Amino acid sequence: MADSVGYTPGTGAVISTDQLPDLTHAQHVKIKDGTPDSTNNLVVDSNGAMYVRLRDNAGADATVPVSGTVTANPGLSSTGTITSVASSATSVTLKAANSSRKSLVIYNDSTAILYVATANVTATTSVFTFKLDPGGVYEEYGYTGIVVGFWATANGNARVTERT
Repeated sequence: MADSVGYTPGTGAVISTDQLPDLTHAQHVKIKDGTPDSTNNLVVDSNGAMYVRLRDNAGADATVPVSGTVTANPGLSSTGTITSVASSATSVTLKAANSSRKSLVIYNDSTAILYVATANVTATTSVFTFKLDPGGVYEEYGYTGIVVGFWATANGNARVTERT
């Protein structure tokens, strides 16, 4: 559920937050391309400076400077490889490290929880990055290292799609 709050230029107000399961908040700003019209939220001025366009409660536009590196569509790819990894009650490699990886999708095609570690470790019930419930899907962008996992009970598979 998103909370929307008013925006006053220069105040640094939170634009919107989503309540996540672990009770943290994440700020989201919708960004489109830099075409100069009132429907786009990303503006690049004649000097190359980038701004996010915000609309206040009265419908007036305001801009906030953006600094840092913006990478457009880092996960786009025209090549994907799908593999199936049989479930195991001991740690197995779900996907080897690949420096060319753009994104990775894991689908837990099992009736048991899949414990996944995005590190070169032996995954256990106390050493893991996240738990993937039965029928759950996880998508990762930018991580190119090894991915390991094991199931609470060995049945089913992990369906893994790697995009390069």
